[in-house]
Amino acid sequence: MPKKLMVATLAILISIFMAIPAAAAPPVTVYWNDREVHFDAAPVMEDGRCLAPLRPLAEAMGAELFWDQQAGAATAHLAGVTLTVTPGSPIAVVNGREISLPVAPAVRGGEVFIPLRAAAGIFNISVDWDETSSSAFLYPNSNDLIHGSDRETVHQISILSALLEGQYDGLTSFAELKKYGDTGIGTFEGLDGEMIELDGEFYQVKADGAVYPVAGTMKTPFASVTFFQADKAQAINEETNFQQLQELIDSMIDNENIFYAVKVTGNFNYVKTRSVPGQQKPYPPLAEVTKNQPTFELNNEEGTLAGFLCPAYVEGLNVPGYHLHFLNAAKNAGGHLLDFIMTSGRVEIDATHNFYMRLPENGDFGKIDMTEDRSQETNIVEK
Repeated sequence: MPKKLMVATLAILISIFMAIPAAAAPPVTVYWNDREVHFDAAPVMEDGRCLAPLRPLAEAMGAELFWDQQAGAATAHLAGVTLTVTPGSPIAVVNGREISLPVAPAVRGGEVFIPLRAAAGIFNISVDWDETSSSAFLYPNSNDLIHGSDRETVHQISILSALLEGQYDGLTSFAELKKYGDTGIGTFEGLDGEMIELDGEFYQVKADGAVYPVAGTMKTPFASVTFFQADKAQAINEETNFQQLQELIDSMIDNENIFYAVKVTGNFNYVKTRSVPGQQKPYPPLAEVTKNQPTFELNNEEGTLAGFLCPAYVEGLNVPGYHLHFLNAAKNAGGHLLDFIMTSGRVEIDATHNFYMRLPENGDFGKIDMTEDRSQETNIVEK
């Protein structure tokens, strides 16, 4: 190829590639206590770091914000902490002491942008980042949350009576729920399948029997989680069915009036599970939904059962007795446990004396008749 032609060809190729825009980073969504923060100028990602406008962020958190026109500096005050930043300078002042920020705040579109994680740390705010949805979840590290996140606590979202009545609107995001436990069970907004949490990861078993990943922005109308730490364990070396497992665990406990988290890992000859299809408003009662629930039968699987043994007095709040979900080792099948036969494995129980519950805030919750006996209804939908 003649040299001049080669040069011309390279020049054309370079101009074409330069004209192709780089793939835009996905928009960033910020939540404060599960409520989305609205920005006129959207937060941005730069070099793997989220930069967010200070003013709407401060307003969402209830912070006082001041702008010093002469000094060209912004000051935010929240919970006894005062932060002053100057656009263009990586040096910030916290309660009169200078600190270094990872990047300098900057003015864009009339807003002061600050590094989100660094600013949150200054105000003692936790940040969870969900990569799949490019979302940041901010929560205050306050005493109001300490009792709920205690490692010896069952943390529950809503009550079973509300679910039986068809209240399937999401109350708590899975990013927030993860703060309160690494093991648990529940369902999804719109009753869209069965949830199981193992080792801090959530899994969604839908009505098609498949297992799907769970984004932190997704919400649950009903769930129970805890930080699992076994207090007692027992090997299983012979064929055991669901009834025999319950009898074994009953022999391991010494207090029938507290909560027990249960985890069983092993080899299963047979497992029968079910899931529930997602619902649209107006939501039908749970008993109506479960009349046509799909069931699944699995054979020769390794996997884990997880859930709770709740005391008898939780009738209406949760499921008295055993409530377990299953997830196979391949993490592609599972659901609400109906029956099983296992040949070997290990059962672990975590005795839990503390119980924390978050109730729905909507008006319909206040109309539920809590005096009604729901034991038969509970048995139909759960057993």
